[in-house]
Amino acid sequence: MRAAVGAVKNAMSSVTLRWDAPEDDGTSRSNSLEVWYSIVCHSCVSTPVIFQPMSERLRTREVTVIGMQPNSTYQFQIYSHNRDESSLGSSRLKLGLNFAQFSYTTPVVG
Repeated sequence: MRAAVGAVKNAMSSVTLRWDAPEDDGTSRSNSLEVWYSIVCHSCVSTPVIFQPMSERLRTREVTVIGMQPNSTYQFQIYSHNRDESSLGSSRLKLGLNFAQFSYTTPVVG
């Protein structure tokens, strides 16, 4: 359940990440499926960053990370979540699956 992820735009203190949808969403194709993503940066604890549009319940497969420090490495984990609506009207929420990881090093200043 891995997906390609990469930096599509980068600057000194920001990067835009874009990723592919998971190949297998874990549901039957006959059901209605709601899919969203979340992104976590464990290495951002000491230097908080801003995610645009947000880091939770993303409906798109792109996020811009702002406020990164120069010459620093950041580790991102992207999670896929879904809600499977069965034909009986019941709903099943699946836990987030870590399907993509990405490491990015900001440019050196000077």
